[in-house]
Amino acid sequence: MKNIYIEGNLLKPDFEGQLVIRYPMLSALLIVISLFQFGFLSPPFILNVIFWSICCICLTIIFKTYISKYWMRVWLVMVILFMLAAISNLILQASRIERWMMLFVSIFGTIAGLIILLKGRRDELREKWIIWSIAFMVLLELISVLANTFGRYNIAKAFFISGYLNVIIAILFLWTVRLINEGLVLAFNVYSGQDKKLFYLNFEKVGRKAPLLFYLLLIVGWGVLFGRNFPAFDYLSKPLLFFFSEERTLGSYTFSINNMLLFVVIMGISVVISKIVSFFASDRHLRFSKDSKDSYEGIGSWLLLVRISILSIGLFLAIAAAGIPMDRVTIILGALGVGIGFGLQTLVNNLVSGLIIAFEKPVNVGDIVDVDGQGGTMKSIGFRSSVISTWDGADVVMPNGDLLNTHLVNWSLGGNRKRASILIGIAYDSDLEKSRQLVTDILNNEQRINKNPGPIVQYEQFNHSSIDLRIYFWTKRIGDIYVTKSDLIIKIVTEFKANGISIPFPQQDIHIHHSDHSEEHKD
Repeated sequence: MKNIYIEGNLLKPDFEGQLVIRYPMLSALLIVISLFQFGFLSPPFILNVIFWSICCICLTIIFKTYISKYWMRVWLVMVILFMLAAISNLILQASRIERWMMLFVSIFGTIAGLIILLKGRRDELREKWIIWSIAFMVLLELISVLANTFGRYNIAKAFFISGYLNVIIAILFLWTVRLINEGLVLAFNVYSGQDKKLFYLNFEKVGRKAPLLFYLLLIVGWGVLFGRNFPAFDYLSKPLLFFFSEERTLGSYTFSINNMLLFVVIMGISVVISKIVSFFASDRHLRFSKDSKDSYEGIGSWLLLVRISILSIGLFLAIAAAGIPMDRVTIILGALGVGIGFGLQTLVNNLVSGLIIAFEKPVNVGDIVDVDGQGGTMKSIGFRSSVISTWDGADVVMPNGDLLNTHLVNWSLGGNRKRASILIGIAYDSDLEKSRQLVTDILNNEQRINKNPGPIVQYEQFNHSSIDLRIYFWTKRIGDIYVTKSDLIIKIVTEFKANGISIPFPQQDIHIHHSDHSEEHKD
C-alpha cells in the first residue's frame, strides 16, 4: 500500500492520517503485539513487560515528529514511571527501600497527573480519551499512597503498578485502534474497486473516526490486562475457565469447549489470511509499470497454491490444537468419499482441476486467452472456478473442469504475439509489382509491427473480379492488432488511390443473345 501511494504521488508532506504507511514496520509490530498478547492466558509478568516495552519504543518513534513537544514529554514521563513500577513489581522480597520508592513515585505520579489534568494542553491532544486514563491513574496512585502510608504493602503495590499500567495500556490500545482504522481508510482510497468475493470488507462504512466496536474491544482488552494485577480477577475468571476447559463426553468422543473454539478460531484465521492474501495480491494497482506487471502475474500464478497451503496448514494446526484423534478424521474422510461417489463428482472434478492448473500452469493470472470463442484476460484462478475478463467488459465465471476440457488458446505462452492478416483485391489491369511494393513500404514504416518475423506480402489466387493479395504481419503487442489493422487499411487505400491502383468490387457481365428463330417469328 505504501508503494501504491508513492507511485501515485498520494503521500502528504506531514503524513496526516498516513502514519501507518510512514512507519509500516513499527505500526505492524505495535498492532500485532497489542492484539496477539491475548493469546497467552496467564503469561509471566516479565513477558508482558517485554511486549509493552517493545510497543512503547515503536510508539515513541511514531510520536517523534507527530505529536507536540508537551505531550511527547508527558508520554516519556509516563513510560519512565511505568518502567519503575514494572521493576518494582518484579522484586519479590519486600523491603523498606522499595516501599519508600513506591511512595515517592506514587506521589510524583499523582502530582504530575493533577498538573496535566488542570493545566494540560488538551487542544493539542490527538486522542482525547487519554485524559480519562490519566484521571484514573491519579485516583489509583492516590489509593496506593494511602495504603502505603497505613502499612498495607500488597494493596499499595497492586494499585501502584495498576495506575501506570492503566495509562500505558490505554495509550497503546488507543493508537492501535487509530492505526488500524487509518489503514482501512487508506485501503479504501486505493482498493475500493476490488472484487468483493476476495475479502469481505464494507469500505463504505470506514471513516475518519474508528467504529464503536473497535473501542468496545479496546475497553474489554484494557479491562483484562488491568484486572490481572488483582487477585479478585483470578477468583472471578477461574469458574469461567473451568467451564470452557471441562471435558465433556459425547458417545465415545471426549471434547471440551476450549478445543472446539480453538479449532474454529484457527480455521477462521486461516480463511481470513487466505482472503487477505487474495485481496491484496489480485489488486490492479500492482500493475502500474512493466516490472510491477511481471511481479503481479508471478504472484497471481502462484496464488491458488499459496491459498491451498494456508488453508491446509490451518486445518492441520486446528486438528492438532483441538486434539482430534486421527481415526476420527479417517471416518470423516470415508464419509466424504461416499458423498463424492454419489453426487459430488462435478465439484471434486473442479477442485482437482484447480490443483492441476496450479501445478501444470497451462494458464496464469493475467494471461490473454481464448476459450470457446470467448477472448479476454485471466482475472483469477480459484479453488472451484476461474474468472475471465472478456474484451466486452464482462467477467465469465468458468468451472476449472470446463477450462481444462475445452480447447484453451493461451496467447501469452507464445510471448503475447498474434499474427493478423488482411486480404486485398487488386484489379486485373493494375501493376502487381508496384502494388506489392507499396504495401511492403507501408508495413515497413509501421512501428507497431514486428520486424522479426517480418511481414509477408504475397498474391494468393485469381478471383472472379480481382487478384487476391494477402498480408501477414505480427504486432509487438497483442492488444494493438485491431488498431494496427484499421490504420493499415486506411493507409493502403490512400496509397492505392494516389498511385492509380484500383480495388474492384465484385461484378458480373451479362450478355444477352438473340437467336435467328426469334427474329423470324417477330417478322
